[in-house]
Amino acid sequence: MNLTNSIRLSGWFALAMAVTVGCEDFTRLPEGQTATTSTAQATRTNATAAATTPVAATPSPSGSLGVTGAGGGFLWKPVSESRGTLVVLLPETYTGGISTVFIAESNGTVVEVGSYRGNYNGNRAHYDFTMAGGGYGTGIYVVADLEDGTTVNWYIADGSSRTQY
Repeated sequence: MNLTNSIRLSGWFALAMAVTVGCEDFTRLPEGQTATTSTAQATRTNATAAATTPVAATPSPSGSLGVTGAGGGFLWKPVSESRGTLVVLLPETYTGGISTVFIAESNGTVVEVGSYRGNYNGNRAHYDFTMAGGGYGTGIYVVADLEDGTTVNWYIADGSSRTQY
């Protein structure tokens, strides 16, 4: 093996170690760790996590509009500061009881299912979508399927406008 191939392989090894260990600076390992201990530690950690963490099935949206949801905390924010795409905040009253959040047409056809980001701004669940709000058009609904089997919705007249209930 010549010197060029040896250097190339050592670079790939450093990158692989950084990914395995989770090191932001892939040019060095975390303090006090060698390549051998880092790999063994990462392997033990990943094996333990896989053995103890159940894989949750992603719930399917109901395709039903249900009833009008509660006000006092709902927000359709067409362009979020952090991602530049739509973010929907649901009233705190639903926090901890939401199964799925999606955008639907007036007949219940699912347009897109949101990705849960977390609870912020007054303990309200935040859901991210892939486009800015204007991309979803007009006369649409945000629908939340709740864990108790009920479904609630909020009407959005214009996807490009901020809407609060």
